[in-house]
Amino acid sequence: QYKRLYEILAAAEMLGRDQYWFSWLFGLGPGAEYYGPIGMRIGEGNLYEMKHYMHNMPFFVIYQYGLFGLTAYLLFFVMVIKSALSLIKNSSLKGHKILAIFTISMLVGQFLCALFDPLLLAFPIAPIMGFVFGITYRLNKNVRNERYLNNCSQLQYTKSNA
Repeated sequence: QYKRLYEILAAAEMLGRDQYWFSWLFGLGPGAEYYGPIGMRIGEGNLYEMKHYMHNMPFFVIYQYGLFGLTAYLLFFVMVIKSALSLIKNSSLKGHKILAIFTISMLVGQFLCALFDPLLLAFPIAPIMGFVFGITYRLNKNVRNERYLNNCSQLQYTKSNA
């Protein structure tokens, strides 16, 4: 019933038990395992085994890559959302705006799912999401460069007519 909470508590205990104080900063590494619950058995209590994943992606990132890894993980979300919002603001094409809205909804949905399930680890949707995020980011850069070039040419035209 509380298996996912027990996973976090078991992993936090392993981080706290590590002999190095900086484990919370850098994590225990990508291959790190923890002794976590495998399920509830009536009358038997929890059964535990060594596990290499957990159902809370943000804490999983802390466990394996530390607070620096979590910062990078969250910065990825911020960068993609910022890029999509900029695309909505700067693009005049309806298709770009639809893609940006789709990207934001996909990213928010993935983040909410990641609190309860390792979505990016377990499902083949990760490459699709990466492709959509990459396209959104690249389109935003193209639109911003195009606006910059348009502004420069307008400025140059105004100076030549003055």
